[in-house]
Amino acid sequence: MNIAILEDESIHIYRLTEIISSLLKNLGVSSYELKTFKDKKALLAELFIPSNQNVYFLDLELQGDQQQGLKVGQQIRDYDSQAALIFFTSHAELMPLTYKYKVAALDFIAKDSLTILDSIKEDFKLVLNKRQKNHLRCSRYKWAIILSILNLRRSAFLRPTIQIVTLRSCG
Repeated sequence: MNIAILEDESIHIYRLTEIISSLLKNLGVSSYELKTFKDKKALLAELFIPSNQNVYFLDLELQGDQQQGLKVGQQIRDYDSQAALIFFTSHAELMPLTYKYKVAALDFIAKDSLTILDSIKEDFKLVLNKRQKNHLRCSRYKWAIILSILNLRRSAFLRPTIQIVTLRSCG
């Protein structure tokens, strides 16, 4: 799992990293990358390779612009259609704007909410569930390829036909 936090206030970066580290440990996730950014340009320069295992926590208000996080979310969505976008903000009244920007956010969490821990935990469970479903799909697909190759070898003895097996990424 790859996690990026875009937040311009150090106290919130620290709080989020502590919550995330604790939750992932409790969920049994030992392998993950966590990056923090205070500047949108730095984040956009270091986006993860597109995957359904990417999670971006974005503050809505950055450097005085209340919609900067939404704009960054749009840019991430254009690059990575599978990533989970979670908005983390002190401006709960801006939640309806996430629909205007059409970024398909996974969640919208108010910084002063008493349920931050529960919200983030549920979000991570959804992301981990995607990974498990993808792993099962890929395992089935790999077995189908193996069986196709075995049938190809068997049919080569029976009749001289050529079969082409197309591989696709299970990322």
